[in-house]
Amino acid sequence: MQRTHSMTDNLMFLLRKSFSFDKSLFAAVAVRIPVNILIPLFTSYLTKYMTSITPGQTDSGRFLVYVLSYCGTLLALTLVDS
Repeated sequence: MQRTHSMTDNLMFLLRKSFSFDKSLFAAVAVRIPVNILIPLFTSYLTKYMTSITPGQTDSGRFLVYVLSYCGTLLALTLVDS
C-alpha cells in the first residue's frame, strides 16, 4: 500500500525543492513582505500628518523636511518593491 502524504509534507517538499532551485527567491520574498506592509503605513501616516497641521502653527522648514523625508522613504520602498 502506498503511503499518503499530508499537506504539510507536500508543502515542505515544495519549499525544499524551490530553495534548492532558486535561493534568491526567499531573499526576495523576505524583503517584499515588510515593504508591502510599510508602504500603506507610511502613506497613511503622511496623510495623517498633513491633515493634522494647522496653518500658522507649523514651521514651514520643518514641515518641508518631514514631507520630503516621508516621500523619499515611500519612493525607496516602492523601488525596492518593483
